[in-house]
Amino acid sequence: MAMHEGRWDCTFCGNTGILGRYTTCTGCGRSRPEGVKFYLPDEESLVTEQKLLKLAEAEADWICQYCDSSNRAEQTSCQHCSAPREAKTPSQAVKSYDTDQAPREGDNAAPARPPLATPKKRRWPALVIGGLAVAAALIMLMCGLVLYAGFKTYEVELTVTGVSWERAVPIEAYHTVVEGDWAVPHGGRPVSTEQRIHHYEQVLDHYETKTREVCEEKQTGTETYTCGKRDRGNGFFEDKQCTRPVYKKSCRDETYRDPVYRDEPVYQTWHSYEIEKWVLDRTATASGDSQEVYWPEYTLAENERAGERSESYSVSFVDPEGKVYSQSFTYDEWLAYQPAEKHAAVVDFFGELTEIKPEG
Repeated sequence: MAMHEGRWDCTFCGNTGILGRYTTCTGCGRSRPEGVKFYLPDEESLVTEQKLLKLAEAEADWICQYCDSSNRAEQTSCQHCSAPREAKTPSQAVKSYDTDQAPREGDNAAPARPPLATPKKRRWPALVIGGLAVAAALIMLMCGLVLYAGFKTYEVELTVTGVSWERAVPIEAYHTVVEGDWAVPHGGRPVSTEQRIHHYEQVLDHYETKTREVCEEKQTGTETYTCGKRDRGNGFFEDKQCTRPVYKKSCRDETYRDPVYRDEPVYQTWHSYEIEKWVLDRTATASGDSQEVYWPEYTLAENERAGERSESYSVSFVDPEGKVYSQSFTYDEWLAYQPAEKHAAVVDFFGELTEIKPEG
């Protein structure tokens, strides 16, 4: 198991980076106290000398209860005051660290000062900036054109060239009709039945044999790896060893049966039946190109009725350039327009009438 020599700092004189092999400060001679912080420098080295390996493999140091001196595990009496080691004599703590968690600084490390935050300006390549500028300009241009088209209008003078109208009255008759459905409604009289496809259901038709690759991870053993460091409490660190399973991917071809389905038609009874209903029989219409308006005349039989009436009224215009316009109006609005009259009008960018003002 690999061993590494640690460092420690003297809290009495401020000396730093003292090698773990020394139990007293190389500067002031004071013993390292209980609870001293052992650490590994960034340039940690592997212990290979037999003498150092013997020190590293020893148990944790013990602390003299009389003079607080730190002593090696093999010493039975204090190296400073010669007091014997007792059963309850405390020892330096043994600590375990995960990978990259072992301390890199000692007790005398200067507190880290957070760097002053200097905002960095993000520099965009000139080509990107130019492309963004062109794209933005095009978008603004398109938006401007849309707004321009939406709000731009023109004033024109229109002349009435004619008026027209149409009125219609639908005539409905109460007839016997033949219809069909999956059920006979109330009042219907069955005529005939037949079996028709109502819907489809998926039904298993057969199986197809196919091949697919199946892979799985199988454990083939275990491996030992370094998973951290262990502070032995004597100035040295050892690599902490862990075990983990080792897997190998194993693949094989296997055959399986893949179901194949077909759409099976489901039949139900379709009913043809007779029933009496109001149906459109004809439409009576009247139209003209003057303002003499009337409703069409019609005669109703005993089994007939008039439906909801409809009417439409339009006026034709022409502008000084000969362009023809046609506009629909309500009846009361339509009456205000006479042939050959001139009217002020507003036309939008697309040539549609937006406003017409009747005037003499």
